[in-house]
Amino acid sequence: VMTGYQALTFATNLGSLALLVGLVWWLTPLYGIVGAAVGFSIAISVVNLVLLVLQHRLLHVNSWTVAMLKSLAAGAVSGGAAWGLARLLGLTGEEHLAFLLPVVMGLALVSCAIYLGVVLLLGVEKSDRQAALVLWERVRRK
Repeated sequence: VMTGYQALTFATNLGSLALLVGLVWWLTPLYGIVGAAVGFSIAISVVNLVLLVLQHRLLHVNSWTVAMLKSLAAGAVSGGAAWGLARLLGLTGEEHLAFLLPVVMGLALVSCAIYLGVVLLLGVEKSDRQAALVLWERVRRK
């Protein structure tokens, strides 16, 4: 959005910083590191959404493609599944780190697998397939 709108972009980022500091200041004492992570996630999500709206209104660029909506759907399903699994396991964030780290890593792997499954179920875009093939070729060469 910086195409002639640097001041607006700066103001948006400054507002995001204020939101971030406020949320982390409020949520960290209540929920510890999880509260800080949630505050950070909310602030980043808000600034990205605001920039997306500004891009659409000021530059008349539509970033809402089917591929983007598929990614959002896959993220929502995998995030919801990870949250549900954490609740099912009774995780509160208060567990000892030595116990919590392997469990969180396992949840992350399950969440990634679910994300990939949903993306494959919804169909992979041609441009995404091409990018994956280029990446795979680079990995194979090394």
